[in-house]
Amino acid sequence: MIAFLRMCTQVCAARCAALLLMLLVGAAAQASAYSVDFKALGHQQSMTLRGVDGWGGLWFGVRQDETVRSLRLRLKLRHSEAMLPKLSHLNVRLNGLVIQTLPFKAEQGAKEQDYEVEIPVAQLQPLNQLQLQQIGHYTLSCEDPLHESLWTRIDDQSFLDFTVEPRRLPDDLAVLPAPFFDHRDSRPLHVTLVIPQRSQDAVQAAGVVASWLGALGSYRGVDFVVRDELPEQGAAIVLATAGQAGELAAGAVRGPTLLMKENPNDGISKVLLVSGTNDQELLTAARSLVTGSDALSGPVASGLVFNAQERRPYDAPNWVPSDRPVKFGELVDSPAMTVSGYRPEPIRVSLRLPPDLYPWLDQRVPMVLRYRPSMPVSGPSAYLAVDVNYEPVARLDFDQHATSFRSLAGIDSLPLTERAIHLPLDLLATRATLGFSFQYPLPALKDCENLMVDNVRSSLDADSMLDLSGLPHFLAMPNAGAFMAAGFPFSRMADLSETAVVVSDDIVSADLPAYLGMMAKIGQSTGYPATRMQLLVNPSSPQGLADKDILILSGGKTAALLEQWADLLPVPTGKQASGYSLADKGVLVTGFRSPLNRSRNVVVLSAPSQLGEDLLPVLRDPLLEAKVQGSMVALSAGDVQVLSEQTQYNTGSLGWWRGLQHFLGGKPWLLALMFMGGISLASLLAYISLRARARSRLRIHASQNPE
Repeated sequence: MIAFLRMCTQVCAARCAALLLMLLVGAAAQASAYSVDFKALGHQQSMTLRGVDGWGGLWFGVRQDETVRSLRLRLKLRHSEAMLPKLSHLNVRLNGLVIQTLPFKAEQGAKEQDYEVEIPVAQLQPLNQLQLQQIGHYTLSCEDPLHESLWTRIDDQSFLDFTVEPRRLPDDLAVLPAPFFDHRDSRPLHVTLVIPQRSQDAVQAAGVVASWLGALGSYRGVDFVVRDELPEQGAAIVLATAGQAGELAAGAVRGPTLLMKENPNDGISKVLLVSGTNDQELLTAARSLVTGSDALSGPVASGLVFNAQERRPYDAPNWVPSDRPVKFGELVDSPAMTVSGYRPEPIRVSLRLPPDLYPWLDQRVPMVLRYRPSMPVSGPSAYLAVDVNYEPVARLDFDQHATSFRSLAGIDSLPLTERAIHLPLDLLATRATLGFSFQYPLPALKDCENLMVDNVRSSLDADSMLDLSGLPHFLAMPNAGAFMAAGFPFSRMADLSETAVVVSDDIVSADLPAYLGMMAKIGQSTGYPATRMQLLVNPSSPQGLADKDILILSGGKTAALLEQWADLLPVPTGKQASGYSLADKGVLVTGFRSPLNRSRNVVVLSAPSQLGEDLLPVLRDPLLEAKVQGSMVALSAGDVQVLSEQTQYNTGSLGWWRGLQHFLGGKPWLLALMFMGGISLASLLAYISLRARARSRLRIHASQNPE
């Protein structure tokens, strides 16, 4: 009996060990690794730490659906050769606590150095602040704490190495938009869409969801994978009617429905089912998802109703309002408008402007700037520098008399200063950045004199204003740059309520990511989903499109409407256009006035094969996107060729007086002819008037002197 019990114990132990080994192997198989560099975390340039006690930092987050198993910081840096290695070092802080001190390597000098820091995962929070503190000294005797030799430059190619395991989220719609978008993750979004039957309404619903994800992802960008069935692992959004969803719907679909549940293929990832009893209800469910996801809860929501308020022209959430003055507090968080130090980093205000603002007669944009300089610092070289897209436009010297008076009166703060500035509109592109740099003279110190370097504070006031309301909306068309940068003219209405998207058959069957990427790009520009966009799959007739701006996406099988309107396409005229034809490889981006309505536009994206092959790289790369200019552009293999810059018509309105001036300004010969005609008419009228007066005098003279 004892031997039997021992044998049973050994068998159980072996089975337990095998089971434990299987669990460990499974956990290891699920673990994944990725890197996030400092550029993705918001530092587009190298970070420079200066002084005896120099600081720099960034923020990073931990996704809701991940558990971090290990995290390493890999730093690439250079430091001044003058700093003493025995006294100088770099502190790495996580959420305010020092986690490691890195001694500087004297033998390396100003050469690039690599450091690796193990970050304790137990101290991680959902949102974390990583700080780098330079402690620098260049001499053993008295030193200037702001000496120019005290510097460390952190390369923007430094990165964080994550090793993570998936974390199970609840079957609850309240976690949306996670796991498809997590604001803590600065990497591009990668989203899988499952569309079993690609009907017109299902494809339109996919475009609505894509524009929503583009608006959420913002600068991150979105990549789409389209499948006919659930992936083996990973999260997915399924757009299918109840009959197409099968067991996934599980009888829960009653009208327009959203359902959150686990992916049955891996048992941990989430599947969001967007469904209905028919295609129209599926579309309603998609619209309800993108406009009301914040109010959803529980595993399923049925009987959804779409009732979002209609948008007005140019009211996109991401765009600076062009019908009223806008305060800086609406554009930037207040803490970001306060800086410290003698040479602080510039305060940056990012802008998205309507691309059709017209700079009539060198018109400038008025800006009322309210700011408060630091009180302890004065001198003729203390000023506030203003730039637009890093181009200097103004220098505002501080009022030294006010500084002296308030110092004598014992007042330790400067009054709020208000200055009016006019910014040149030609520098304010569709995407622009305003920069405000406070500059103060470094104090002249005596030997071994201490300096309080932390008492210099400067700020912009949230009530500073930018006013675009006096600018007309007017743009020469076609304009490929305005379309690629801002989705214009379709983004004029944030919900695309005046837009019809026409796709050829092959876009739906094999090239759907190109359509989804374009919808995400427009959503990224406006910050609002394309809830009222109309989709048509290769219609044979333009019936019902007279009141729409039309976007045509055509791949290998040319869309029927494009064949009907082929003679309206602009003719290539640029230097790169020699020998170019529409059959050449690449994507052609162009447009023309709608033949159905003179106030409407048609934009064409056409390719001889798959559209996404050459279009998607441009949508992902801001540098390539910036090269798209002119009226006709060819995109091929990551290259951009401007084929024509000649415009055919104008959209928008200048008003009758400015419209007349614009019309005559483009036709100097007509202006000269009108001038000559005016002179001739004035001469004729003067001649007739003088002749009449002469005859009148002759009659009077004859009556007074009869023969």
